Amino acid sequence: MPVILLERDYSRWLDVDSPQLPMDLLRPYDADQMTALKVDKRIGNVRNDTPDLLQEQSAAPEEPSLFKDTTA
Repeated sequence: MPVILLERDYSRWLDVDSPQLPMDLLRPYDADQMTALKVDKRIGNVRNDTPDLLQEQSAAPEEPSLFKDTTA
């Protein structure tokens, strides 16, 4: 699991000369401070390495269905 740090904690996290590990920084990050974005499905493949993958997708394309919707 990645660690999400507050900017004020960067120097403590990166301080290799400190005799004490900053274990107190290993805490859950406030979910209200996070933002979830839709991304291109190509982002899951390491062969894809283009800047456009960092752009938020406006809407996910509709997934094809095996069955026709007969309720409409």
